[in-house]
Amino acid sequence: MARGYRDDEDEDALPWLEAAEPEDEDEGGAFPYRGLIIAGAIIVATVAVLWFVVEWIGGGRGTDPIAATDEVPLIQAAEGPYKMRPDNPGGLDVDADSLTHSVAEGQEPDSELAIGMIPEEPVPVISAAPVPEPRPAATVPPPAQKAPAEKALPKVVEKAPAKVAPVPEPKKPAPRPEPARPAPVQAAGSVTVQLGAFNSTASADQVWSKLSGRVGALGGLRKSVQPVEAGGKTLYRLRAGGIASEAQAGSVCAAVQAAGEQCVIVR
Repeated sequence: MARGYRDDEDEDALPWLEAAEPEDEDEGGAFPYRGLIIAGAIIVATVAVLWFVVEWIGGGRGTDPIAATDEVPLIQAAEGPYKMRPDNPGGLDVDADSLTHSVAEGQEPDSELAIGMIPEEPVPVISAAPVPEPRPAATVPPPAQKAPAEKALPKVVEKAPAKVAPVPEPKKPAPRPEPARPAPVQAAGSVTVQLGAFNSTASADQVWSKLSGRVGALGGLRKSVQPVEAGGKTLYRLRAGGIASEAQAGSVCAAVQAAGEQCVIVR
């Protein structure tokens, strides 16, 4: 019953509404050729893209016959002159006969001044306008002053001057006697210094008076002038004695030498 119902239902069904049966791939058909067509299209597109990139980057050198060879092409020059002077060169007209270049190089130009070619024209003399003399300024007389009225002065009676008794001149005080200068205390030491040797006693005395005034360390020392024979001549030694010790004598000589004179300790 079930089958009979299915057969009646199949007879009443429309054929175009039925589902198509799947085709078997092993049986062949259009499906395998479709894959080959797609693969071939991809290969062709890839080759076209590569060719376009090579042409764009390489600058079309693949089809250039000159770039394909290793030799450099030789370009021949055209026949005829290299340069030709134009009919109208134009530019600035330069005076080629000018002496500017020769003068700049230090050469003396051969030129003379033709005085006769220059016409002489009298130069008008411009006379200076006369300076007007200054007019004296009008002096205005000072206003007259009225003389003051003289007043009557009383008469002055002159009196005889009174006699003044003369004032006695004061007596000048008698000058005070100058105090006696204390004599320099002579030192009692035994050390002596020599201040030099001279040709005469006068020279020795003069040097002593000069040194004793300049060097204070010589004050209070004993002066002695002693003759001595040296080389057939008589010399006079100037010495200062009475120094207590050699240390003090060294101080005296240092002061004398600081004044620019000579001093030696005599032992």
